[in-house]
Amino acid sequence: MAPRRRQTFGKMERSWRLLIVRSPEDIIDLLAVPVIPPGFYANPADIHNANNNHEDEKLGDRDATSGNLLTASGSSMMIDNKTTNQNKATSLATFPPEILDLIIHNLGTQDVFSVAYTNQRLFNAGLNVLKKRWISPLGRWANTPLISVPEKMKPTDNPVGILTEADLQEIRDGWTEGDEQNDLIESNPMTLFTLANARYERLRKWNDESMEEELCLYTCHHQVPPALVKYTLRCLAYNRGDFYPSDSSWILRNLTAKEYVRSDAVAFQPQLVNGPFIDIMGFGHALLLRVGWMLPDSAHPAGIGWMLPDLGHPAGNDSSSVGAGERRHLGPWAGHRFDITTVDRHQAQTGEAGWKDVSKEVSDEVRRVWQRGAHLGRP
Repeated sequence: MAPRRRQTFGKMERSWRLLIVRSPEDIIDLLAVPVIPPGFYANPADIHNANNNHEDEKLGDRDATSGNLLTASGSSMMIDNKTTNQNKATSLATFPPEILDLIIHNLGTQDVFSVAYTNQRLFNAGLNVLKKRWISPLGRWANTPLISVPEKMKPTDNPVGILTEADLQEIRDGWTEGDEQNDLIESNPMTLFTLANARYERLRKWNDESMEEELCLYTCHHQVPPALVKYTLRCLAYNRGDFYPSDSSWILRNLTAKEYVRSDAVAFQPQLVNGPFIDIMGFGHALLLRVGWMLPDSAHPAGIGWMLPDLGHPAGNDSSSVGAGERRHLGPWAGHRFDITTVDRHQAQTGEAGWKDVSKEVSDEVRRVWQRGAHLGRP
């Protein structure tokens, strides 16, 4: 979870279940900073030079009088009849690209499509906004403090230095009538786990078809020439792999401690690496283990603690709330900031001055846990 953003990812589950049964690799989209493909965005010169002559013919047939795009029924598509037919000096299309971007950015996605289908210049500007919106979830947790906490914790069991005083006060205040009633709330006092489950925004895995779905919704309510729809789809013909090239070497960086883990070191085999995404065991496993703030869990023998007898990461000086015989594991990276980037970009940004490669240490740690727990994981 990311307490500073009041966000969690996916379903709040026990850490051992995420580590062994499910795939923590799904979180990679939130941390991997995308590499923007050449030509993905229309540059300001393209937007500025686009005109209402041959450039607009790419978008479909035009009304001979107004120059506006025609729908399948022959009616003119425009933002506003009065505005579009006024002198060009006062039209939206005459604004500088930077101003256009600011204006269109504040519109809803369906309205952006309407603006984009007015003329070529607004199409380029609108499509840039749609593309930014489309890939905005990628890397959104980069440089954000992260931690994973157990379900079974006490209201006083809160990681030191990670929560703000406002967060701690919210936990002390407890549930209110505005909280949705469910078994988790009714049977438990407020803790960081239950607070996040009830009140934090829950993020989902990035959907690389989301903008196509928005376009489909738009065409259900507006008459758009088929050729224009096809042209728009060609402009949106990208997938996750286009932003995370597999021919680049990727690393998980701890921006707080200035440590990094190489993808080739944490993967079981080189062929399992596809950019920042690694099959079976990868960056997500390493991250979850190292940001985990874990206590024994009654739903599994000794919780995840039974897999962590010799990792050597004590909880620090806040162990007074741990009962007799209980073991606490505070990951050495709990509350730290991270991102996933290419080796080339890392070297260009930092020159690697002051950075430490901890790939072997982390990969050995994850393998020990995996070997102990994989055969006992269960749904």
